[in-house]
Amino acid sequence: MDSPDDVGAQPPGTRMSWVERVPQGVVKPLFGRVAWAFYIAAALTAVLLLVLLLVLRPDLRPIFDDIWFLTDPIWSVFAVLVISAIIAAGHECWHWLAGRALGVPARFRVSRRGIFVVFETDQSQLLTLPRRARYSPMLAGLAFDVVLLAAALLMRLGFREEVLNHPPAFDCFVGAVVFGQIFALVWQLSGVAFRTDSYAVLANAFSCHNLYRATALTVKYRLRRLDADEAEELSGISPRDRSVANWFWLVYLAGAFAMFTFAFKYLVPFAYGMIGYVGRTSPRSLSTRSCSGSPWRWWRYCWASSR
Repeated sequence: MDSPDDVGAQPPGTRMSWVERVPQGVVKPLFGRVAWAFYIAAALTAVLLLVLLLVLRPDLRPIFDDIWFLTDPIWSVFAVLVISAIIAAGHECWHWLAGRALGVPARFRVSRRGIFVVFETDQSQLLTLPRRARYSPMLAGLAFDVVLLAAALLMRLGFREEVLNHPPAFDCFVGAVVFGQIFALVWQLSGVAFRTDSYAVLANAFSCHNLYRATALTVKYRLRRLDADEAEELSGISPRDRSVANWFWLVYLAGAFAMFTFAFKYLVPFAYGMIGYVGRTSPRSLSTRSCSGSPWRWWRYCWASSR
């Protein structure tokens, strides 16, 4: 979701005009009190199930190798990218629908960042609403994510307890969804330095309109001196934003550190190892892997073989 800070700086994209014609009355029940009680119950269910799995069911603990749910790891990566794009579209669409339920004009569009297709919701008009009314559209994407996570966790537990009787391959797929949703929620909750949904909620809670820029300039000021233009820009930001930025920069740096630590610990070694593994392994040997084996050994081999 685009934050209010992004007003007037939106990248071009394809507007989904057919989505924008959804009647307000149709979507309003999705974000009423009953609906939000359901979303909160789903969040509590997801947290409870995760604690239960971590303590009592080590075989169901979400781990990195859950993404290898196909026999071919290359196809697994491709499938995860497609699944992630579909879920991201649902996340952004839920932001838009929540704004539509309040009668806020918004744009839902598809654009591109590099080689990646991204879905974006411009909700800059939320500033026309009372501050308390903005939380529903801001939190709607997280509500979508926690419902999907809770449903996936229940399906995994139900399958292992023989309450559900779907194919094992589908259970592997659900495991990949669980891991992806946990990653997405961690990103949304801790990535305040990247203007995620949690940043928008915090900025709204503290009545800030340009907290991101105020924080970035405050961080730079504390690490090194600002040039004349930056100092003038900081002085022109509202006193409220600068006051909050005086301590919010700690949250900003902690979130950035967490994201970069995750990237260097998991994503960079994986990408490097994946490239090395593909270059050294035949397609026939790739197809011998499956989610019923030990993908973690495969991932360790990726990393070791690339060094």
